[in-house]
Amino acid sequence: MKRSLGRWELLGWLNDFLSLDYSKVEDCADGIAYCQIFDAIYPGKVPLHKLNFQAKTQDEKLKNLRILEKATRESGVLRPVQVEKIASGSFPENLAFLQYCHGLVQKNCPGAHLQYNAYRRRMEALEKGASPALMV
Repeated sequence: MKRSLGRWELLGWLNDFLSLDYSKVEDCADGIAYCQIFDAIYPGKVPLHKLNFQAKTQDEKLKNLRILEKATRESGVLRPVQVEKIASGSFPENLAFLQYCHGLVQKNCPGAHLQYNAYRRRMEALEKGASPALMV
């Protein structure tokens, strides 16, 4: 049985994959990283231009995560997105979902980190009307 990656390994993987600088797993509560992971796996299914890249409030995070929830459902992903728990910044929930996302990438698109240009996709989303972001 494969072991799950720990928080620091996951953060390293996430930051490399998406050209981010997240310092803790709970930073994923804004939904941006999760949306980009699913954008890499299911190109065009997550409308990144609808995201708020500066989501700070619970409502802003929930909106981003509901966009993810809809995209995963439409893509046939069976695991439900625990929108409320993730948006609240729950460490265990964000860690579990990030581990799930990592496993999904490794299973379905192991070379995604070589092909997906996360920074370019964020810039394209901004050009299409996403809420401005502080780009890393």
